Amino acid sequence: MKYRKSRDLEGRITQATVSREVDGWFISILTTRVIETPELVTSPVEGIDVGVVRTMTFSSGAEPLCMPTLSAQEKAHRLRLQRRLSRRKRGSKRYESAKRALARNRAREARRRRDFLDKATTAIVKRSPFIAHEDLKIRNMTASARGSIDRPGTNARQKAGLNRVILEQAWGKAFRMFNYKTAAIGGAVLKVEARCSSQECSSCGHISPGNRPTQARFVCVSCGHSENADDNAAKVIAYRGEVLLAAKRKAAAGHAASGRGANVGLGAALPRRAVVTKRQPAQPAPCKA
Repeated sequence: MKYRKSRDLEGRITQATVSREVDGWFISILTTRVIETPELVTSPVEGIDVGVVRTMTFSSGAEPLCMPTLSAQEKAHRLRLQRRLSRRKRGSKRYESAKRALARNRAREARRRRDFLDKATTAIVKRSPFIAHEDLKIRNMTASARGSIDRPGTNARQKAGLNRVILEQAWGKAFRMFNYKTAAIGGAVLKVEARCSSQECSSCGHISPGNRPTQARFVCVSCGHSENADDNAAKVIAYRGEVLLAAKRKAAAGHAASGRGANVGLGAALPRRAVVTKRQPAQPAPCKA
């Protein structure tokens, strides 16, 4: 059987799964190979703030990444396919043909997103094997606001649109890719508290709703620090990640010293970076939603 392979196979083939999707047949090949235990690495933590305007914003100042979207021509083609399907009689052969054409179109878009994330996450992990991101409850964030007959929801149409945009960014898929890619090179993914990351100053640590005069701008009411809100949030996430990583290393060092195990995947102590070094305010303002 001939097939088009996307990459060279490494190791011994143990299993192959052939599946049929809307746009053709695909084969997934499982192999086993011996890999060396990753060495402990020393690297700064890369804080990543995810969003719907910018898919990923980085604390290191690297260029933000945006999920590829349909061009105007592709959107027009998608609309034609949807209209063609709506004009067909449900259950007819022409209806099924139009349905398959629309499904193939959507499958190509999904593959494009997956390819973008795969390449992007690989490049990010090579740059910094320690990734910090907010511990987001994506399923809760994208829950329907439709409600029930007894308790109808509010702004259901607007919430459905926001849910669609969030899911199109594929944050969860990116987080899963980070998990196994960092582990393979001795790094780690650090899930940090999401609360108030958008209201906290990356320079002085002051927390206040007033720090966000606009959706895109951050201006600290305490120290005057000003920058793009996403950039500031990414630095806050990086700082929280470094604090969490230091705690994990301390716990792992005590674990190894007691003879219960070794410090694996956490590396040596990392130097603080200027971009996330901050002083703690004596009495930080309470976080407000």
